Formats: sequence, C-alpha cells, structure tokens
Amino acid sequence: MIETAPNNRPRKLAKQLVALVAMITFSIAALLACIIMAGLMAIAFAEYFHAWAIFFWNAPYDTSLQTRDRAALEGAIRATEFLFLAPVGYLVTLALAKYVYASVSETRAAIAYAEAEVLRVKSFVIGLLIAIVAANAVGRALTAKGVTLAQSGALMLIIGVLALLFFALQLWAAHVSREQPALRDATDALDDDGQ
Repeated sequence: MIETAPNNRPRKLAKQLVALVAMITFSIAALLACIIMAGLMAIAFAEYFHAWAIFFWNAPYDTSLQTRDRAALEGAIRATEFLFLAPVGYLVTLALAKYVYASVSETRAAIAYAEAEVLRVKSFVIGLLIAIVAANAVGRALTAKGVTLAQSGALMLIIGVLALLFFALQLWAAHVSREQPALRDATDALDDDGQ
C-alpha cells in the first residue's frame, strides 16, 4: 500500500475548497445572470408586442418619428437590442466558471479547452455588440433628426474595429484549439468535474 505524502493532503483540501467556493459563487452568479436574461427577454417581447400594437392596432406612439410605420420599426429595433443583450451575462458567467474549474483541475487539455471557450464567448459578445451598434444606427436613422455624416462615419468605424476584434478572437480561438489535440477528452473531464 502506497501512502501519500502528508504535504499533498493540505494542497488537495485547498483545491477542493477553492472548487467549492467557485462552484457556489458561480451558481449564484449564474442564477442572477438567468434572472437578468429573463428580464431582458421579457422587456424585448414587451417591446415587440408594443411595436406590433402600434402597427396593427393604432396604439399611441412617439410622434417625433413622424409615421406609424417608423414608430413600429423603431420599437422592433429597440426590442432586438434587448434580445441581443439578454444572453451575454449568462454566457460570460458560464465561460468563466468553466475556466476556473479547469484551472483547479490543472490538466493542460482542460485549461486549453477552457481558454478556447472563453475566446469563443468573447467573440460572440463582440458579435452581439456589432449587432447592437448596427441596430442603434438604424434606430437613429429613423428619427426626425436622422444621422449626420460624422455620426455615420463614427458608427462605421466602431463596427469596423469590433469586426476586426471579432475575427482576431476567432483566429486566436482556432489556434488555441489546434494546439491541443485532446480537447474532446478535456470537454468530458470538465463535464465530469462540474457535476
């Protein structure tokens, strides 16, 4: 029978304590993120319903938008922005939880997989930001003031920079994924550790 060295036991207990604290913290954060996501989705669907009511039932609308069609479209765009924002908090929380669990497990494949997952979530969030900025630009164009040339140039610059960041993150995530051939095994290990 092989005995483990007494020095390994405190380290193992410390790792288990860190994993327990991380699990509790991320469970609470995931619950809050789910509540926020549900709230944002409820706001989005309420905005969609209001836009539909403006268009079909002649509900009151902001007269600064000039026409009922523009008011309905602006409401639908605002609802789409809320819908794009809804999953962001949950996805970031989930990716961070996977990364912390992988760091505690200390296997290289699990850490590499978690890093690639965090990069994919970052690129997804950047993609959502691009969609939100574009929807905001269309919403501004519908107002009576419209969009000036300087504003449209700034919006295009923001979208361009975000698009470059999106593609850079995608390439980096692909590079990190290619470095570790055993990423499928790491996924199974993360799923087993998380339960």
